[in-house]
Amino acid sequence: MLNKGLMVLIMVLTFVGCGSSGSSGDTQEELSVKVTVDKSEIAEGQSVTFDSNVTGAVGDVVYTWLENNDTLGTQKSLTKSDFSVGPHVIVLNVENSGKTVSDRKTITVSKFLLNLTSSESKYKKDYGIDENITFDANVTGSLESTPVYTWTRDGVEVQDANSSQLSIDDFNTSLHNVFVNVSVNGIEQNASVDFNVSDFTDLNFTTVSGGDVIIQTVSMGQNLMWVSDMDKTKKACLAIHHDKPEEITESQTFCSSLNFAGFNSDWRKPTVSEVTNFITTTISANILPAYYAPCKLLIGTDGGTDQAIITRYGQGKLGNAGDTFGTVSSVQTDSNTSKRKNVGLRCVRDN
Repeated sequence: MLNKGLMVLIMVLTFVGCGSSGSSGDTQEELSVKVTVDKSEIAEGQSVTFDSNVTGAVGDVVYTWLENNDTLGTQKSLTKSDFSVGPHVIVLNVENSGKTVSDRKTITVSKFLLNLTSSESKYKKDYGIDENITFDANVTGSLESTPVYTWTRDGVEVQDANSSQLSIDDFNTSLHNVFVNVSVNGIEQNASVDFNVSDFTDLNFTTVSGGDVIIQTVSMGQNLMWVSDMDKTKKACLAIHHDKPEEITESQTFCSSLNFAGFNSDWRKPTVSEVTNFITTTISANILPAYYAPCKLLIGTDGGTDQAIITRYGQGKLGNAGDTFGTVSSVQTDSNTSKRKNVGLRCVRDN
């Protein structure tokens, strides 16, 4: 039977032993590699880049890129543009300190690739009934002959439409589909786009509870309400001047504390994309937001950072379609709002 002194000695030795092994602390991370590729589908002749991320390596690393045991490269990354048509499995072997690990990626090479886009798709997927919608069939690859285009509109072939572009302006209010088939040397690719056409106008001016506002239809069922003219304060938008930096601070709470048009709790500062879309929409809208001067730039917020969106409009007020208000010569951002004169904030709310 152990006496108490011996038991204490054993416990102390055990504690010290555990502590000393824990204090060395540094365990070598296992060697591993992860392969990434910038495109999983490419057209014949297009360039594709494979890259690698190696962890747990000590000292020099040996890279070997392989396809069917044929060496393609020996660098950290591999760029290649002469793959044949078909699937390709690319393997990377990484050697370090006597160990070898590997990873692989599969890509598909086609004779050509087809990408179908529609006008204004960057901003919306819904269109007004009077809009002219243009569809572009973009073909990339090594073309051995001229592509043959066949367009279909809502299941019916469009006659005499044999180019890469199709424009239509007589859609009725409904869901629609445009389909294109492209043939090159007997090889075919096709793509389609679904969209909605409604009878809304992008911007509508109205007065709500004594406040002038503009309703913007962003998409079906999604509207934004923008401040147009304010009441006696005469601030359609909060102007921020380069010599008054305190007004930038004021803008942080301006919209959230705004009581206008019967709403006093859900006005907010717009996002950068909302401001850009709003300005772009006014190019073809039948109205121009009132009091655009002095707001030559409008503020949007992006992740807490203010950016000024350039409008470049004249001093036009509300009017009818065809009136001249100037044009948007550029829509760009300027993050240095404190050095810009007449930067404005136009409040918005989800309607």
